[in-house]
Amino acid sequence: MTDELLSIDQVAFAPPFPNPAPTDAVGELAWLDLGDLFIDPRYQRPVGPKGEKNIRQVIENFSWNLFSPLVVARRPGGRYAVIDGQHRAIAARTHGGIEKVPCLIINGDPSDEAKAFSVINGAVTAISPVQIWHARLVAGDVPAIMLQRVFDAVGVKVLRSPRPNADMLKGETVSIDAFEKAFRIHGREPFELALRTVVDTKDGNPGYLRGPLIRATTDVLASHPEWVARPKDVLRAIRTVGIAYIHATADKRKGTTFFAAYVEELTKLLKKEMPK
Repeated sequence: MTDELLSIDQVAFAPPFPNPAPTDAVGELAWLDLGDLFIDPRYQRPVGPKGEKNIRQVIENFSWNLFSPLVVARRPGGRYAVIDGQHRAIAARTHGGIEKVPCLIINGDPSDEAKAFSVINGAVTAISPVQIWHARLVAGDVPAIMLQRVFDAVGVKVLRSPRPNADMLKGETVSIDAFEKAFRIHGREPFELALRTVVDTKDGNPGYLRGPLIRATTDVLASHPEWVARPKDVLRAIRTVGIAYIHATADKRKGTTFFAAYVEELTKLLKKEMPK
């Protein structure tokens, strides 16, 4: 992996934003005993099913490299209210064998804590599936690397951010979640051929490397291994009408999903056009 670090100056904004001086004191970094951490239910979220799942994942895959510092505030009696990171705190406590966790201690009363909670959790920049995908590749995630090898063989590029279908180029996509599912369920051969029905026909059909289309195509091909064994004939059959036509025909179908309609339209075409 090459070092492609960017200086903070390279992503600084211009013109500069207003920069009023901070009115509160600088926080303190410290390792705190888990027994001194508490939850204020007046502003903290209850731990629901999704929270329990997150906690379990932290416990089962515990790593200090993945454990970011909690944000807490001092309370009387040597206690600290957890503002951000209650799932991590509960996971560490439940894990056992962990006595202290890293924390940023901020200054303020409970109203300041609640404000910090709302800002920290409300101003989070959502991470898209494709951004996670690229991070997994850099991290050496094996399933991601295996799928990337298929992409390389076909000429598919997963974009880092979406753009309108009309501006897509041949082989470009942002449908990584649907592609991973199709690859995981059906394996390489039907999935790779499904990608080729788009990339290797007409002019590459820019903008048509979409999740429902590829999932439907992979399902059809996986159900007919005799077709997967004859990729040239499959592509020749697709070229008789074109991906755009199959897509438009399926999209016009009423009373069913696009996925189901595409499966039916593609199956009908291949049964008709594939030579015996």
